[in-house]
Amino acid sequence: MLRSALILILAFLALSSLALEEPSQADDYLTAAAIFKESFQYDKAIEILENSSQLKENNELARYLARLYFLSGKHNKALSIFERIKDKNWLDYIYLGLIHEETNQYSKALRSYRRSIELKDSSIALFRSGKIYRLKKDYKKACDFFQKVLDVDSSIRIANFYLGECSLKIGHNEQAYSHLSKAITFYPQNKEIQTLLSEAKAKLGPDYFKTREKDKTIKRKRVKFAPIRPDEDSPLVRVAIAQDLNKFSFSCQGQFLIKDESTDYQGKAGEIYTLARKGKRLYLYGYEDKKELKNFSSKVTISSIREQGLSFAFYVLDIVYGQDDFWQKKLDRAYQGDLEALLVKNELILINILSIEDYLKGILSAEIPASSAEEALCAQAVAARTFAVRNRNRHKEKFFDFCSDVHCQSYHGLSARTKATDKAVDLTRGEILVFNEKPIEAFYHSNCGGCLSADSFGNIEYLEAKIDSASGVMPDSSYLQEMWFIQEPATYSESGSKSSYRWQRVYDREDFRYIFGESLQSLDAINPRSKGDCLRYKEVSVDIAGQSLNLKGDLNIRNYFDKLRSNAFINEIKYDSKNLPDLLIFW
Repeated sequence: MLRSALILILAFLALSSLALEEPSQADDYLTAAAIFKESFQYDKAIEILENSSQLKENNELARYLARLYFLSGKHNKALSIFERIKDKNWLDYIYLGLIHEETNQYSKALRSYRRSIELKDSSIALFRSGKIYRLKKDYKKACDFFQKVLDVDSSIRIANFYLGECSLKIGHNEQAYSHLSKAITFYPQNKEIQTLLSEAKAKLGPDYFKTREKDKTIKRKRVKFAPIRPDEDSPLVRVAIAQDLNKFSFSCQGQFLIKDESTDYQGKAGEIYTLARKGKRLYLYGYEDKKELKNFSSKVTISSIREQGLSFAFYVLDIVYGQDDFWQKKLDRAYQGDLEALLVKNELILINILSIEDYLKGILSAEIPASSAEEALCAQAVAARTFAVRNRNRHKEKFFDFCSDVHCQSYHGLSARTKATDKAVDLTRGEILVFNEKPIEAFYHSNCGGCLSADSFGNIEYLEAKIDSASGVMPDSSYLQEMWFIQEPATYSESGSKSSYRWQRVYDREDFRYIFGESLQSLDAINPRSKGDCLRYKEVSVDIAGQSLNLKGDLNIRNYFDKLRSNAFINEIKYDSKNLPDLLIFW
C-alpha cells in the first residue's frame, strides 16, 4: 500500500508540474510515464505521452510510447511509430522483432533481430532468433543462435535445454547430451528434459560411456603434481570442498594414511580409491575393481606420508563447483594439506585442512585473473585474507570454516595456483584491513554494474555507496534510471565482460512453463516493495497462481527468477490483446 501511494503521489506531482508549466519539457512527460510504467499501469503512462505536443518531433517520446503500446498489446500502434523512426537503434529493432513475432511475421522478425545484432550483441535478439528457427524446424540455425546466447550470457540457463533439444534433432548426440545434462541439473523436475536426456544417452549407447570413462581413468592416472612444503607458521582452516555426498574418489601423489580413532589403512601412490557412506560407517573401495578394502567410523582423516618435510597432493575426482548456478562444473581438482571425511546428520562432507596462507593461494586466481598487475593481485590477496579472518567458523554447525563456493570464497585448491598469485599472497603475508581494530567485511565482486552498493549486507559505517564513474552521479528521474539499466553508461565496470555489465532476459509462455512450472498467464503482478543503494531491489512481491510470494534479499529475488545476475533490474510484463501476460522481460 505504501509503495502504491508513493507512486500516485510522484505521478501527481509530475502531472501537476506539466499542468502548471508550458508542456514543452519532454523529460517531465517521460518521468511521469515511467512512474506509472514501473507499476505496470501502461494505459495511464500512454495517456500522459499521448498528451505531449512534442510527440511527433521527439523520437525519445515516440520510442517510449511505442514500447508502452507494445507492452499493452497494441501492436499496430507500436509498429507504426517504430517504422516512422529513421535512425533506429539496437533497441528499436528488438521491439520491432518482438512485434513481428506477435503477428506471426517471422521473416520480418528475424530481419529486425539481425539488424539489432549487427548494432549490438544482445541475448534477447539472439534468444528470440533461436526460438523462431526452432519453431520453423530449422534446428541447425537454432543451435547456432542458442550457442551464441550462451557465449554472450551463460547465465541464461534455459538456453541449454533448447540447444540440447535442437542438437538431438540434427543428430549431434554428444552435444545434446552435454547440454541436456546441464539443463536437468537446473530443472530436475522437468520430465521433458529427462525424456530427451534418456534419448540422447540411448543414441550414444553404453559403449560410448564405457570408452569415455576408460579414457578418463587413464588420463587421471597420468596426472602429476610435485610435492610441496606446506606452510606451518599460520593458522589452519577447514574448507568444505564437497557436501551432501554419497561417495567420492581420490588418489594421492605419494603414499597416504586413512584412519579413524581405531583403524587405519595405508594407500598406494597414484592408485585411485573410493570412499562411500553406508549407514553410519565409511567404506574404502578400489576405484576400478570395486573391491572393499576397509571400513571406518563416521569420521576419517586422510594424510599424505611426508618425505623430507614435503607433502603430496590429493587428487579428488568430480568435484562439483557452482551447484545449480550457470557456471556449474564437475571437475577433478588437486588439494594440498590433509583431507577429512565425516558424516554430519547423514550428510557426507569432504573437508580440506590447510594453513590460511596456503588456502589463499588456492583462491586468488579463481577470484581475479592471474595476469592482473602485481599490485592488483596483492590488493585481492589482502581482501581475501581479511574476509577469511573475519568469517572463520562461518559454517561451524557443520564443523568447517568455509565452503569452497561464492558463498564464502571460490577455492579451487592446488589446481588454481600460479606463480603470480602465490607471490601476491607471500608479499602480503599476514596483512588484513581493519576498522576500529577489527577485520572489516572485505566484500569484492567481478563487476558492480556501474554502482557500488553499501547496504547489501546491512549498514556498515566504512562502506560507501557510489557511482563507478568519473561523474559519480546516478540519474534522478524514473525514466533516466530506466534508461541507465537498458543502455550502457560509461563506467569503469563497462571495460569488463559486457554480458555481466548489462544483461537481459526474456521469457515467453513456453520458457516460463519450463522454468517455473507455472503458466505465465497466471502471473498477476510483480510488485517492487523496496529498493536499496544503486536501485537494487531489497523486497519484491510476486502474485502468481492465486498466491502472493514475498521475496526479501538479493539471493531470494535472483534465485526465484531463474538465477538472475543481480537484483538490480527493471522488468516488463507484456500483455496480449486479451490482457493476459505473454512475455516477461528483465533489463
